[in-house]
Amino acid sequence: MGFGLTTCTVAFTILYFRKVKMGFLREGCLLGLAFVACNLLFDLPMFSAGPMQMPLLRYLKDIGIAYLSMPMISIGVGYVLQTHTNNVRRFSASSSRSRALRRSVPHSVVLATHDITDQSAPTFHKPSCAT
Repeated sequence: MGFGLTTCTVAFTILYFRKVKMGFLREGCLLGLAFVACNLLFDLPMFSAGPMQMPLLRYLKDIGIAYLSMPMISIGVGYVLQTHTNNVRRFSASSSRSRALRRSVPHSVVLATHDITDQSAPTFHKPSCAT
């Protein structure tokens, strides 16, 4: 049961997140809750009054505990997507700021380099005027 449950959860989580554009962590939490609620809704009648006739505590211990993997997977995927999206936004914003800064700074200042591992003073490179 564990392999099938995990495989289906991962597959449907991937399908779900293809359409999500923002709020990935929130959507992962909601998807995990929906997974668990649907499974309990379908399983409890069969196991409590249906052909299986299993007490609630035994059901939760034997089968219900496996359903905790579903929100773990969906929340984990949502967290990774949220973190990745924030990092991409941060990187693109910082790289566009640095491009704008390079355009606004005089040419001689841009040519000044300093290696942070080298404790000596920065070196200035004079632009060559080869014509």
